Amino acid sequence: MLQLTSLRQIRDRIRSVESTEKITHAMEVVSVSKMQSTNRMLSSSEGYFKMLEDILRGALSGADTVKNPLLEKRNKIRNTAICVFTSDTGLCGVYNHTILKFVDEFVSKIGREKVILFAAGKKGAAHFLKEGMKLRRMFPEMHGRYSYEAGQEMLKSLMDIFLTGEADEVYNLYAASKTSSRVVPKAEKFLNVEFRSEKRQEYIFDPNVNSVVSKILPEYLAQKIKIVTLNAFVSEHYARLTAMTKATDNARELSDSLIMLRNKVRQANITNELIDIISSAESVNK
Repeated sequence: MLQLTSLRQIRDRIRSVESTEKITHAMEVVSVSKMQSTNRMLSSSEGYFKMLEDILRGALSGADTVKNPLLEKRNKIRNTAICVFTSDTGLCGVYNHTILKFVDEFVSKIGREKVILFAAGKKGAAHFLKEGMKLRRMFPEMHGRYSYEAGQEMLKSLMDIFLTGEADEVYNLYAASKTSSRVVPKAEKFLNVEFRSEKRQEYIFDPNVNSVVSKILPEYLAQKIKIVTLNAFVSEHYARLTAMTKATDNARELSDSLIMLRNKVRQANITNELIDIISSAESVNK
């Protein structure tokens, strides 16, 4: 009876593991689809962003005095605003842990009292609240899908905090890994906008360089937010794909070992039954 109960438990365990395997495999397939579509969107957006960046870089290198508040470099950095990109959901391996560890190190170098936090992703917001860090704002949940409206909200909030002087610089902290499951966190300056000094180029601007730059800058920053967000989402989907692939493989291995155990227990039960039958037959013959 004990062996029958044990066999029943093994069968229940096999059904449970197989059910888990189906779920993780389904999530694996979904992650592949999301990762591919987000990667395509990122690749198509990078061309436009690069064009804007080249125009802006050329305009700034070819003019002696370009005045725009978004270009202003503050001599004294009193406060730094950072926008942290994490996922809204879990089951993506070490993705959030790696980013948040990087963020903690970044904040510790600046000093908590000098940091103004923005969160794009529930996991990051929950981490900051747990650590007792004041969160200025959490942006709308996107669940791994880029939203123009959410992008505009981020852009407005980050521009406002810089233009009002509440923050003297703004950084985006996110993961960027287009072709690998490895999570690569990076801190990228968002404001003020600045480029490395390059060879001077001659341009003719109509009506003037300041007018052209003032038109290009907001669009450039909007596209930069989009590129950062898409990079973060591609990295998230890669991480979740890797985690779900490993989980599916582990479930299959466990299922195979349980099936072998079930067969051994079943064979042992059959053997015991045969021994009982033979023993009974011999007793009757005596």
